[in-house]
Amino acid sequence: MNLNLKHTTYYPWLFAGGCIVLLPLVFLLLPDSRFQAAITAIGCLGGVVHFLYSQHHQDARFFRELFTDFNKRFDKLTNDLNTVRMRTPTGTALKDEQKRKLSEYFDLCAEEHLFHEAGYIDQRVWEAWCRGMVIFDNDLEIRKYWENELGTGSYYGFSLDEIRRLADSHITPNERRTTK
Repeated sequence: MNLNLKHTTYYPWLFAGGCIVLLPLVFLLLPDSRFQAAITAIGCLGGVVHFLYSQHHQDARFFRELFTDFNKRFDKLTNDLNTVRMRTPTGTALKDEQKRKLSEYFDLCAEEHLFHEAGYIDQRVWEAWCRGMVIFDNDLEIRKYWENELGTGSYYGFSLDEIRRLADSHITPNERRTTK
């Protein structure tokens, strides 16, 4: 299950649809106690829908906390990451300090992936983050380092293939990766 922030509009419809299905069944199956059974059925249905809505609300709140935290952490890394990406001449080998900053970024990406896989990151947000990750994947030296790091198996199953696939499905041909 992946979090979809738009689902809040479904809960009133779920309750109404449940009532439309449940009440005729109550009247058909329990003709002697229709009123009590109908009140009980509506109460139970309302409880279930309320639980589902509350769970969605908690998931959305958790998403917001994650989103805020991930963006703050990325903001702290942005200048250093852009410096690494814009190093001259292009294709220059990475220095140890640059690798350390990239490793922090890779950890952040892996955490985002982990929470997306757990269903706490909205698909649209994950796709946007993937498009941002591809910018770093475009740099041959960064890509080699990233692939080497992923080879250690310590990134929760994170894969560059997924970000490439998602990013490629949302960009124009002019924006496609130029460095292979």
